[in-house]
Amino acid sequence: MDKIISRLTKIFKAGKPSHAYLFWGPKYTGKFDTALKLATSLYGEKMTADEILKGKNPEVSVLNQGESIKIDEIRDLTQKLSLSSFGGDFKIAIINHAENLTLAAANALLKTIEEPSDKTVVLLITERREALPTTILSRCQQVSFRLNQESVKSFLDEQESLAENDREDIVQFAFGRLSLARKIVDHPELLEELREKAGTFRKVFAGNLAERFALAGELAKKNGEDVIFDDLDAWWRSSNKSLEAARILVAAEETENFQVNRRLMLESLFIGLGS
Repeated sequence: MDKIISRLTKIFKAGKPSHAYLFWGPKYTGKFDTALKLATSLYGEKMTADEILKGKNPEVSVLNQGESIKIDEIRDLTQKLSLSSFGGDFKIAIINHAENLTLAAANALLKTIEEPSDKTVVLLITERREALPTTILSRCQQVSFRLNQESVKSFLDEQESLAENDREDIVQFAFGRLSLARKIVDHPELLEELREKAGTFRKVFAGNLAERFALAGELAKKNGEDVIFDDLDAWWRSSNKSLEAARILVAAEETENFQVNRRLMLESLFIGLGS
């Protein structure tokens, strides 16, 4: 992440950035954090990440909702980008969860990227690059974020007060996702929650098929696919059958009718995963 920030900062300061970048990769690999740190590195002491998130700095605009991004929001963003920078610096737009752009919003954004105002840059962030229109993808310089166990271990080595068993569990749960490791360290209660979830899954999957179906029913009642996949993720990261569990996650995420038939789908996925 630091290497990406350093490289892009040099490009910006040389006055030669692309008009649009796409940060893509798995959840918790630091894409949004990188966008914020890039913005703050460009403006030095003139702004903080907290000011950016609260909308207090006119030079950087952020769309960070998890639901659909509509055309009116893109129009508002475009209008902000069209205004001159107070200090003659770059105007930056950060669009998190870019896969949630509606078709109309994506078309409006495409026009902004194709006909950018002077010294404006759009940073798109997504976990699902394939969900974006090819017209958007073709006009972005793409930056891939990957799982990196060494970066997680290096970060945890710096946490001197961290107990060894906590360190080992965080490495296992984070699985190369630096942002998740940081989140767990900042919120110790999350580690206990992950341990509890993993324990529940291990117990149920060591039992009979009826217990697994009951778990599928509980998961199916939860709101949002991300919540379900996070629960499954907590289990397979701590499972000695991780390859088999990983297959479940991939199959579920690739199923188009998961939202409609979630219980049946989960039951089907859980069959055969005994101890």
